Amino acid sequence: MRSPVFLGATVLVGTLLLILFGISSFSAIEPPKPPAPQEQNLTPLERPTFSFVNPVRGPLDAKLTIYEFADYSCAACADVQTALDQALKDFPGTIRVVWKDLPNATLHAEAPKAAQAARCGQNQGAFWEFHDLLMANQDQLGAVTYDAIAAQLKLDAAEFKNCMDQETTRPIIERDVEEGIRLGVDATPFLFVGSRKISGTVTAEQLHGIVEQEIKAPAKNP
Repeated sequence: MRSPVFLGATVLVGTLLLILFGISSFSAIEPPKPPAPQEQNLTPLERPTFSFVNPVRGPLDAKLTIYEFADYSCAACADVQTALDQALKDFPGTIRVVWKDLPNATLHAEAPKAAQAARCGQNQGAFWEFHDLLMANQDQLGAVTYDAIAAQLKLDAAEFKNCMDQETTRPIIERDVEEGIRLGVDATPFLFVGSRKISGTVTAEQLHGIVEQEIKAPAKNP
């Protein structure tokens, strides 16, 4: 007859083996990590691009272009609008602001849908109005808010709903996101002011000085 000590040792060894087997099993089914941006084989870009789908404030033939990569759930992005609006007033006819969508779904789950909603508004000629109301209601982003803004702007409700349901504007946003990655944009807001790059927020006074410098150096502007 085997001793209690022997039986206890056998049970202990068996338990340890089960624990080790369990750990190895969990490790085996661990999901793969998504590829890092540098592993996506995207060709780097030196400067932002412009096309007819990019919303613009200011004249198309402006001497200086400011490209803004931003996220509707980003508080700093809402803050920087004041500086951009002031720059447009301080340099009338001289600068233009071009919007680029860069929703960070990891930090802001609702940001991609908010971007789509603004672009659906753009399809009915109301991008900037929709943009401004989204920035002013960052703490209430969601389907109810998007529908309310569409109603406030008197957009065609059926057309707006179809645009959102079918995610019609998603490819435009994804194109902007890819461009941001290729440009090395590391935060929002991120501004390209002529030849200058600004990561993070900027005051109206700071932006005024940067714009003045860039206007005096036209050879460096895109």
